[in-house]
Amino acid sequence: SVDNSGTVTLKKLGSATIIATLASGVEGSYTVTAVENRPYYETIEVPEKLNVKVGKHAHIEVKIVPEEANYGYLYFDPDDYSVVSVDQNGVIKGLKTGQTDITITANCFDVEKQEEIVVQKKVRVIVSEGNDYECVEGANKEWVKGSGDDLLLVFRNKIDDSETHTKFRSLKMDNKDVAIGNYDVSKGSLRLKLKASYLNALSNGDHLLKVEFSDGDIQVRIRISERPSGTSYRIPVTGIK
Repeated sequence: SVDNSGTVTLKKLGSATIIATLASGVEGSYTVTAVENRPYYETIEVPEKLNVKVGKHAHIEVKIVPEEANYGYLYFDPDDYSVVSVDQNGVIKGLKTGQTDITITANCFDVEKQEEIVVQKKVRVIVSEGNDYECVEGANKEWVKGSGDDLLLVFRNKIDDSETHTKFRSLKMDNKDVAIGNYDVSKGSLRLKLKASYLNALSNGDHLLKVEFSDGDIQVRIRISERPSGTSYRIPVTGIK
């Protein structure tokens, strides 16, 4: 409602248009929107890191704390606009391979305190091509049957190697799943050991190993060969009973 002095009293949530008419007959209007009286935000939470492929899109999830708080506006500002683009809703697009930080700013004005509230957080965005994994040890290696040694292969991500080990999912040899008991994995990029017992059971010749990650895969060739005639391997003695 509006009294004769122009004081507006909000009675319920929603919008209303107020029309004022001067004695001369000139009219003017103003739309007033009544919203729920919510507390102002204390902070915002954003992911520490976000991965996106070149030409693909991803969304920056921003959590307001407390969740029901009034946060006003969100602004997204990349350090390097040549790596990613971002719209007002936080949807990013990978433009080229690289990394950049995006600063997210929450901004609003506390009417009661007559002060501006600003909170800023950064998220690291990593843009990569379709396949960013490489084998830095063991590719195209020949393994001789009967040697007793496991075959070590090391894989890394060329853009961000910090999570290569945790992103590992499975192995395939010649398009067939390799059982977990036939290999070991450890950190240090991804250190993969194919067990000698498994390799001994493979046929001689070239084999295609596919290493699958949550965000890509890589294929390498290994060669299995028979031990040359007359060659022996010394097996270390660990104890005599």
